[in-house]
Amino acid sequence: MAKKKKRKEENVEPKGYVIELKGIFLVLIAIIGLCPFGPVADFIKGFSCFLFGALWALFLVFLGGIGISTIIKRKIPKIVNGKTIGIFVILIGVLTLLHMSYIDKDSMDPNKFSILKDGVTVLKTTVDNVMAYINTSISAADTGGGVIGAIFVSVFTAL
Repeated sequence: MAKKKKRKEENVEPKGYVIELKGIFLVLIAIIGLCPFGPVADFIKGFSCFLFGALWALFLVFLGGIGISTIIKRKIPKIVNGKTIGIFVILIGVLTLLHMSYIDKDSMDPNKFSILKDGVTVLKTTVDNVMAYINTSISAADTGGGVIGAIFVSVFTAL
């Protein structure tokens, strides 16, 4: 008896304007976050600053670019490929370098750096500075690399 052929499952594209609506939504988030439109803009700006620190606007521009690409090409772009992985590695390096000032060389010995003790201190200081930025007490440059930068600077210092 002959073997049955396995059918390949095809990726079914959403019908209608679902993809274009997703692109419009991403562009709308980027525009609202970059412009002073009230509490919603402050929330989007604060969240992107929480993640990326001083590079929060770059993240929103990237998000808007993905949205525009989705609208024009009518398909969601593949974000994980060789080029974008390289860009992500460079971005992590830049966020880590922006956050190096949070490692206090006097109280935290890099040779005895503990992620559980010193890493949590760096993360707590980062969150406090981001909250101060949201309350407009400090500038965005004082937030370093955000939480992503805090995590990677703690891991790299421990290594």
